Amino acid sequence: MAKKVKASQERCSGCGNSFKGRATKLCPNCTFLEEEGLLKDILRFSAKALRQQRKQFGLSAEDYGKLVFVSGSTIRSWEVGKTSPRNSNRFALAGVRDMSKPEALKMLQLFESEDV
Repeated sequence: MAKKVKASQERCSGCGNSFKGRATKLCPNCTFLEEEGLLKDILRFSAKALRQQRKQFGLSAEDYGKLVFVSGSTIRSWEVGKTSPRNSNRFALAGVRDMSKPEALKMLQLFESEDV
């Protein structure tokens, strides 16, 4: 379900978060990233690269989904090109894309220890 946005707020076309309306369609964080030339790289997505990294890390779709806060079925849907991640999900994917395998496994351990 989409978040309700107050009339005086806009939704950022980069990350999808709401912010107080201005002349731009990007929130201050995304405006900074765009000025630094980083926003385009963060928002890029490749289903093949996602599957390749998940397999390289030896993770199930469910475990990879935990790293980006979505379900395993969502990961599988992205991998086969049935759907494409929203920009807000692409920020999370970019974070995992920059992780090493040990970092990803450690993050999963932290998530699992908090579930107990």
